[in-house]
This record gives sequence, C-alpha cells and structure tokens, in this order.
Amino acid sequence: MRGYECQLKRKDGTALWVSLNSRRVFGKDGRALGIEGFIEDITERKRTQDALRRSEERFAQAFRSSPAAMLLAKIEVAGNRIIDANEAFERVSGYRRKEIIGRTGKELGLFADPREYGEFMKQFRGGGRIRGFEFHFRRKSGEIGTGLISAESMELDGERG
Repeated sequence: MRGYECQLKRKDGTALWVSLNSRRVFGKDGRALGIEGFIEDITERKRTQDALRRSEERFAQAFRSSPAAMLLAKIEVAGNRIIDANEAFERVSGYRRKEIIGRTGKELGLFADPREYGEFMKQFRGGGRIRGFEFHFRRKSGEIGTGLISAESMELDGERG
C-alpha cells in the first residue's frame, strides 16, 4: 500500500493527517514474513492544500460575481486565448461563456481597432500590467462600445502569462 491518507487522533484529541506506506515482506521460500512500512505526518501539507482550495474558491466567487466584465486569458503569439469569462462580460459583450472559452480575442474580433490591440499588447508586454487603457470593443451583435481595460500578468497552471 502506497500513499494511503487518513486522519488519526492524538492522545490529546487533536487531529493528525498521515500517509501510510507499507509492503509485504517475503522470505527466500516465498512465504510472507510480515509487513514493513512507515507513517508520514502530512498534517501541514493538508492544511496548506485546504488553505489554497479556500483561496481559490474565494477568487472564483469574486471573479464570477464581479459587476465588472472580466476575462482570464493566456497570452499567445496568435492572440490572447480565453480561459474564462464572468457573467458581466457575457452581458457587456453578448457572447456566452461557452462560445468564447478556448478562442482568442482576435478570432472573435473583440478589439474593434487592431491598432488599439497592438498598442495595448505593446504596453502590456513592456511592464506585465496595464491600467485604464481605453479601447473600442465589438459586441457579438457587431455594435461598437468603448471600455477601459486593466490587465496583469499572473501565474496560471504553473505558467506566467
């Protein structure tokens, strides 16, 4: 048995998370002699994982419920590939989340003026963040709107973008 995780109680009643690792030991004749193994205290790792999960849940809730239109995108040469969008973005753009996930802003024509997109990316790549960049965007209906965009590079799934 490798890496079986369970929670135990100490004598004082506090919880302890452990990982159990064991194997059967056989003699030269092939008969089982016993079991050997070790128990590893993983309490701190579990606490860290739980704290990270709670933090991710809070971020996701804030992202989904924000009144500001928000996108998460991966910066690529071909364009910014959309990873997620909130409900406010759906209302402003007219696109449904499922229509845009995995597509780029270029594919969707979200920037109405390619020169503005070029300037936005130049400034963003220059400092890894941008605040209050005014741009013209195209809604799904084709209507043009004006907005302010702020962006910040962050690590996502181990990649910076």
